[in-house]
Amino acid sequence: ILAESVNRGYTIFYIVGLVTAFMTAFYTFRMMFMTFWGTWRGPRAVWDHIHESAPTMVAPLVILAVPTTVLGLILGIPPEEGIIHDWLDPIFHDVHYVGALPDSILAGYEARGETHHFELLGLGGLLLAVGALVAISGAVLAYRWYVERPERPGRFVEQLPFGLGPGMYRASLNKYYVDDIYQLVWARGGVLLSNALGWFDAKIIDGAVNGAGWVASRTGGGLRKVQTGRVENYGLGIAAGLAIVIFVYAAVVR
Repeated sequence: ILAESVNRGYTIFYIVGLVTAFMTAFYTFRMMFMTFWGTWRGPRAVWDHIHESAPTMVAPLVILAVPTTVLGLILGIPPEEGIIHDWLDPIFHDVHYVGALPDSILAGYEARGETHHFELLGLGGLLLAVGALVAISGAVLAYRWYVERPERPGRFVEQLPFGLGPGMYRASLNKYYVDDIYQLVWARGGVLLSNALGWFDAKIIDGAVNGAGWVASRTGGGLRKVQTGRVENYGLGIAAGLAIVIFVYAAVVR
């Protein structure tokens, strides 16, 4: 895929891939060297309880590790005709491997009809070799720093210019503050949002429903005082209502 990006002129993706390959190899082997070749830095009580995982955990890991190690090599050979190439062919069907070569070299290959059959030793092979060399360099650097000379990383940090070493070390130690940002934005932000929604639900939505019930209850209580069941009270009410109607009518007509 990275070779195809170079052929299309997107060299930056290949460079990013090289940097990623170097960092992946370096940190992967650093983890392995510090785990299996380094010194124990935890509490003694924890060391006394360390044991191998149960076979029910080890067996699936082995089953997954073996094909992971060799499957890419088996499916990717030869690069120009392998299973992986055929699988990706619908994506890169219009790409020619020699597209990034100079016109003079391209003309020579086309004249001999060799435009599609030199990938293993041509540009793709060269890019593959560079990528492998970069990954091996990361592994070798991890071995030199964390097995042969474990004091070297600390000295390297101290020698960085402009006092960048301590800040970069703290950022790396704190995982570039990704967890803190996640905690601040998502965890605490989620709590604040849920509290705000809870307040809105309790005060506004429930308040409106409960308020309507309260108004109906108070209104019913007030009207209940008027309904005495006595005829003289009803007659007095009718007379008062009739007097009000006459008064309003007289005021309007006048």
